[in-house]
Formats: sequence, structure tokens, C-alpha cells
Amino acid sequence: MKNKVLKENGTGKEMQLAHRIYRGISRKISPLISRAPLTPNQISVISLLFIIAGSVLVGFGEYMKVLIGAAIIQIGMLLDFVDGDVARIRGMSSLFGNWLDCVLDRAGDLAVLIGLIIGVANNPQYLSEWFEYVGIADPLPAILTAGILLIGLRFAVDSTYAYTLLYAPGSVRIYKETKKSLLMEIVFSRVTFIYFLIFIAAIFNLLPLYFIGLVIYLLLWYPTLLAALFLKVRKLQS
Repeated sequence: MKNKVLKENGTGKEMQLAHRIYRGISRKISPLISRAPLTPNQISVISLLFIIAGSVLVGFGEYMKVLIGAAIIQIGMLLDFVDGDVARIRGMSSLFGNWLDCVLDRAGDLAVLIGLIIGVANNPQYLSEWFEYVGIADPLPAILTAGILLIGLRFAVDSTYAYTLLYAPGSVRIYKETKKSLLMEIVFSRVTFIYFLIFIAAIFNLLPLYFIGLVIYLLLWYPTLLAALFLKVRKLQS
């Protein structure tokens, strides 16, 4: 019965690659966790604490600490799915719970990005040769600049989407309907790029490469999002 409730309350997010993995695991363990004396909101807070703890370890920049930290972040991300499943199983879904989950998600994103930036900055030698090719002798200022850009772009995406949802909600609905292909679902997945791939990068000791890739991804994502929403809003007004 509990699994049936979870299936009937699935969301479009599940179509995204990383969501399928997290959601699949969450649906297996949520019925068990729902028996614990924890509310969904408490699980949301615990999820954030795991993500922050993992991000602190990533910030050291050493291979084993990064790997353990990235694994802890995965636990936190998984709990971010569990809280909603537990809420549905217990019939405890609420407006406040949804709001809290969104706020804590943004805090988790920020923690991971800061941990990533500090982790790469603590080992600038990994990027020294790359920066030398473009004439940058000291990689540290470039890393910090890219880090500021990374955080700015990440939250510019959220604010753009939020304001569009506020002033032109119909355009967001139409925009979501365009994200049908697997490629688009992967490209526009925050979970895939911020949480899932950091673990893959940690396993193969590719944290600096992941950092650069994430910056490039957001540089491409934000203009694409703006263009798509601009066209949809114009279409609604015509």
C-alpha cells in the first residue's frame, strides 16, 4: 500500500537520470524510515546537515576526504527524496513542508558549491598547467573568480525561474513541456550536475575538472533558460 502511494504521487522530476536513481532507492527505504519517530521536516533538516558535513570534507581537497565527503553528500541528497516520500506515506504533506524543503535545498546547493570551490582552491596545482596555457600564472585568483561566477549563476537561474513563475506561470508550464527528451532532462537537472556528478568526480579524482565543467555548464544553462523563458513569455502575450 505504501509503495502504491509513492508511485501515485511521483513527479516529472523522476524522468531526469539522477532523479531515477535517488527516487528508486528512496522508494525502497522510505517505508522503513517512515516507522522512525521522525517527521518529514526533521528528515529535511538532517538531509541538509549531511550535505553540509560532506561539503566540509570536500573542502579539504584531499582525495580520501573528498571521496568520503562526496559519499556523505549522496546520503544527504537521498534523504532529500525520502522526506517527501515519508510525508506522502504518513499523509503529512504541507505547504510549510514544501517551503522548508525548497529553502533547505538552496542552502544545500550553496554548501556543496562552497565546499567545491575551497576544495579546488586548496589544490590549485591540479589546474596550474591548464591556466598556464591561457597565460594565467597564479591559478588561485582565477579559481576564486570562477567560484564566485559559479555561485552567482546558480542562484541567478533560481531567481529567474522564480520570478517567471510569479509573473508568467503559464510560460513555466509550457517550458516544462519542452523538456521531453532524455538529453534535455539531463541538461536541466540541478541534481545530476551538482550532486550526482560530484561523487563520480570524487571517485576518479577529477574534482578540478568537475569544477570547470560545472562553471561551463552554468554559463550555457543560464542563457538557454533565459532564451527559452523569454520566448514562452512572448508567446503568452501574443
